[in-house]
Amino acid sequence: MCPLQQIPERVGRISPAIESPRLLLIEDDDLFVELTRLILAERGFADDRTLVAASIVDASLMLRENQVDLILADLSLPDAYGLEVVRRCRAVAPHVPIIVLTACRDVDLALEALAKGAQDYLIKGEFDDEDLLRAIRYAFARSRAEADLRSTLHELEESNRQLEESNSQLEQYATIASHDLRSPVRTARVFAGRMIASAGLLADPKSVELGIGLDGCLARLETMLEGLLDYAQARDLSSSGEYRDETVSTLIDEIVTDIVADLRDTAAHIEVRGGGASLRAHPVLVRSLLNNLVCNAVKYRSERPLHVVISTEPDEDGKVLLRVTDNGTGIEPRFRTRVFGMFERLSGRTDGIGLGLSLCHRIVSLHGGRIWIDDGLRGEGIAVCFTLPATP
Repeated sequence: MCPLQQIPERVGRISPAIESPRLLLIEDDDLFVELTRLILAERGFADDRTLVAASIVDASLMLRENQVDLILADLSLPDAYGLEVVRRCRAVAPHVPIIVLTACRDVDLALEALAKGAQDYLIKGEFDDEDLLRAIRYAFARSRAEADLRSTLHELEESNRQLEESNSQLEQYATIASHDLRSPVRTARVFAGRMIASAGLLADPKSVELGIGLDGCLARLETMLEGLLDYAQARDLSSSGEYRDETVSTLIDEIVTDIVADLRDTAAHIEVRGGGASLRAHPVLVRSLLNNLVCNAVKYRSERPLHVVISTEPDEDGKVLLRVTDNGTGIEPRFRTRVFGMFERLSGRTDGIGLGLSLCHRIVSLHGGRIWIDDGLRGEGIAVCFTLPATP
């Protein structure tokens, strides 16, 4: 073992980050132990706060029985050698900083020791007391920063947990409220219909007009409740684990079958490019996603014949990029982020409740994907782009 260089006559004092820190020196060379303790004492570390262990077994016992703030460890001990020393120290005291003091000049070993959690690696005979004390000061600073980071991460995890719990409660409330309110709204619509019929028989046009207005309001409320229920249930469906492989063309065929009347009435043309792409997704949610986007294209078509192109291409991270592109009325670029918010409706669009694209955003997010809006066909309309997991 190589001793430290001779201690200079005048030495400064170090102000460690921890008041009166307790150090553990793991070293079996008595001379090196005495020289190190002398340097530490000269620099303000209380000698009675420096523990010494000549083996990894003794060191492990001391770490279990004492609150240690810093470990100075040799890598050549009677019962442990090399990275085993660092590993066993970390196993007992995972957050205590370690400075390696060794005669070994192996660069690979030094890098591995740092990767395993050591704060610094000093070679005996090639460092002086200033180097040692600088390493101690930096180790305390890094340890404090790591402790602050762990505390921040813990706070973030706790905040996320509370947010998840709050969101879950809100979703349960939305599910119950929207489900329970649908029945009285439907009943109210029945009464509104009877009122309209009665007013018609009595030749009371004013009452008929009021009844029709009331029924329209109730119809919009019913649509909103159904949208809220779909939005709240999306998370439950996503958590059900019913994910399977589906080709895009199969999903599109099912949607077209459901809305064939609307497509026929508007003379809309649906074109699928790359429909053979296979998705690992929840089929009910993805059908709802695609149905919303195609129905939006039909609803917000222009005077031109509607042309909708659904295309796919491979994306990074094992995902498929899908685009639902149309030549409809489009959305101004400044509104293209805002429209994914709940109950967001653009000026001039009085139909709808502003939940369709919000639901699309939620479904894509539940699948770990992204969604955004680009320009549509030949500069007209929009392209809703999103990523979903590909079949492995």
